[in-house]
Amino acid sequence: MGDVMFLKGLSPVVDCRCAVLFLAVFHADFLSAQYESNLVRNPGFESDIESWKSQTPDRIQRIRYDSIEGDWSLAIEHGRPIQSTSVYNRVTTDASRGAFELSINARSEIGFGSINLRIRVNGNAAAEHSRRYDLTGYTGWQKLALDFHSAEEVQSLAVIIDVEETSETTLIDHV
Repeated sequence: MGDVMFLKGLSPVVDCRCAVLFLAVFHADFLSAQYESNLVRNPGFESDIESWKSQTPDRIQRIRYDSIEGDWSLAIEHGRPIQSTSVYNRVTTDASRGAFELSINARSEIGFGSINLRIRVNGNAAAEHSRRYDLTGYTGWQKLALDFHSAEEVQSLAVIIDVEETSETTLIDHV
C-alpha cells in the first residue's frame, strides 16, 4: 500500500499558527512549510495498525512488500464477490477552525474499484466531508486528497477510508 492521508490544519490567525494532521493510510506531501506535525500516530504503518479500525478487521493487515515510504503499508483484502471495506481512525487536535487537507496514497493491485475519503468533524455526521476517487485503470500508487473548511472549533477528526467495488487487495500508506 502507499501513503495514507495527510490531514493538515491551518488556523486563520494572521501569525499562521498551524497544525498538520497526517492520517496514516496514504502519503501527502507538505503544501507548505507551515504544516509540520501529523496528528495520526504511525501514519506509515511502520509499527502497528492498532489505531485503525474496521467493521471487518480480518480484512486489514500490515504488509511489507509494497509501500510508498518506509517498509510497511496497510493492505485491505477483499474476496469474491465484489465487496466494500472501511477503515477509520480518530485523532484529536487543537487546530481550532479553518482549512484542512486530508491526503493519502493508495494502490489497487488489479486497477479496479474506488476509494471514498471522508472526514467527520467532532463526531458529527452532519459535519462530514467526502470525496470519491475511481481507481479503475490504475495499478500504480495514486495520491488522493480531500480539502475542506470547518467553521466550528475542531477537537476531533474521524478519518474514514472506504474501499469499494473491488475483489482484490488495495494498499494504503503514509496517511
